[in-house]
Amino acid sequence: MNGTNEGVLAWVTVNFLTGHLYAKTRRTVGILDLGGGSTQITFLPKSKKTVITAPPSYIARIDMFNSTYELYTHSYLGNGLIAARLATLGALGADGLDWKVFTSSCLPKKFREDWTFGGLTYKVSGIPDGYAGYKLCYYEVMRVVKGIIHQPFEVKGNSVFYAFSYYYDRAVESGLIDGSRGGVVEVRDFKKRAKEVCNKMTKYRQHCSAAY
Repeated sequence: MNGTNEGVLAWVTVNFLTGHLYAKTRRTVGILDLGGGSTQITFLPKSKKTVITAPPSYIARIDMFNSTYELYTHSYLGNGLIAARLATLGALGADGLDWKVFTSSCLPKKFREDWTFGGLTYKVSGIPDGYAGYKLCYYEVMRVVKGIIHQPFEVKGNSVFYAFSYYYDRAVESGLIDGSRGGVVEVRDFKKRAKEVCNKMTKYRQHCSAAY
């Protein structure tokens, strides 16, 4: 299944289960799906400007329940949780995996572990004689994602999205939501918790990137 279909079907599933698809108001919710290799965003734009200004491949039209839905949907391949971590480390596509150790300020100084992804094993480590923390980690991650993510203006406000997969896992593990009931969080809640974890990594078993 390609990324577009994955995002559209997830949107249909969530909105069907929450009763939004057969409500007269046509008020739907967006979805955010964070996997290991890719991440998807799908929502029904309220503004025609979003449809007009979006890259053509980001718009999918589906007919359902005697209605046509023009969805904004895109899958960012390579920006899933695990792939993005490895990209931040400079490990994706690298050679010499048998002997190279990939380091990052997102990891505690004494952290050292093997990560397996896509059938390959990577040796990763903190920077023993360097620095670690939120600000340094943030800049490392931004070098990977800056200029890649297209953000429609209308989702910067009070948009409602159902986030799942690794979004849910990270929220549970960092104590933002209850594992059995879920919960409601804002982007700033993730940012706040990431700062708390990343700036005090010696007190946490998790590495900094686990807070995202």
